[in-house]
Amino acid sequence: MSWRDLITDALGEIPVADPERCVHTHAEVASCRRCIDACPRGAWLIDDEELAIDGDRCDGCGLCVAHCPEGALSQDRLSLTGRPSKGTVSLSCEFADAPRGAERVPCVNAFGLRRIARLYHGGMRQLRLRTAVCEDCPRADEKGLVHALSGLNRVLSQRGLPLVELVRVVPGRGFGTPAPDEPSSAGPQFSRRGFFRQVMGAVAEEYADSGDGACRAPGEYLPPTRQGEPALFVPCIDGTRCNGCDACVRSCQHAALSLSPDHGAYLVSADVCTGCRLCTDVCDQDAVAVREGVAVEQSILPLQQGVCQACGARFHRPQGTDLAASLCHVCAHINHYRHLFQVL
Repeated sequence: MSWRDLITDALGEIPVADPERCVHTHAEVASCRRCIDACPRGAWLIDDEELAIDGDRCDGCGLCVAHCPEGALSQDRLSLTGRPSKGTVSLSCEFADAPRGAERVPCVNAFGLRRIARLYHGGMRQLRLRTAVCEDCPRADEKGLVHALSGLNRVLSQRGLPLVELVRVVPGRGFGTPAPDEPSSAGPQFSRRGFFRQVMGAVAEEYADSGDGACRAPGEYLPPTRQGEPALFVPCIDGTRCNGCDACVRSCQHAALSLSPDHGAYLVSADVCTGCRLCTDVCDQDAVAVREGVAVEQSILPLQQGVCQACGARFHRPQGTDLAASLCHVCAHINHYRHLFQVL
């Protein structure tokens, strides 16, 4: 029997969605397609009006759960029953024989950066994987668990923190043998804004505080990042491009970008950034970027105040930018004389 036949026979639990966490609920301009791109069976569909999942195609692999930056998707099959034993977590995919003490999950790639960071926070220092031949599996994911763990270890290494050792089982080898070339340290459719609200809303509430850590950013599971240290996700604002419209601040659900109480500066908090990049989607000046694994150099962007000569509204822009025009960012794009004309 082929891999595809095995997976077709293994149709499982469809992920549960929380619409209040999905970025598409908060902004029509959201460009996130990670659940769609991660699905090996093309079960997720999206267009200008709808975001939907085809339950007949979904096999419950959980890859979409791992890739969702906002933790909007959850799956009961991915809940671990035990805690790290002496700092070791053992995972086994559903197509491999699970040794004693290993947690059987649909696919090890269903464990993304947030889950790995949470396990690290709980004491995990070694991750053991027992799988079939992933390279031959349709669920193979170049940006899956190994990629996420590699990114985490790079940040941990640069900050002088203990790493997570990765131990993979190669078919035909004993458990605990590192794989070659693997470093050991390393259904129905709904409107887009009503994504799963009608059918899954009540179910999603059950998972809202399930202890899965879906509300927290991966960086919150690590010690606080200091200036000059690398973080998992680092929001950056280019003061030479920013027009002070506050769109990025209003769109961020985690206050990774925020406005100081006196409106005198933008504040940047890398540790609470989930990497959803909604801030970059809403910025029409291309002034905001989210980088991965780089040093935190910007924690504050001072603002200067002004009063718009056209509408009288107060506005702000990064210090050092030109306020000579004395127009707010709205009036700067509006021709206030467009309705005036002269009769001779």
